[in-house]
Amino acid sequence: MKIIVNGEEASVEQNSLLQSLLDQRQPCTPFAIAINDQFITRNRYSDITLQESDQIEIVSPMSGG
Repeated sequence: MKIIVNGEEASVEQNSLLQSLLDQRQPCTPFAIAINDQFITRNRYSDITLQESDQIEIVSPMSGG
């Protein structure tokens, strides 16, 4: 199944959980997740089943000035 992660197409298995995607990608902490422009709290990562064409943003804070 095709999804979009940070603007790039990716393939995942049907019924994949968000937590599985994060386990594969291993983003640097801290980070935040949005699926289809909806913020997802950390305690829901294992409960979210990814859907065809989901748009997922994995973002980390950046320092600067």
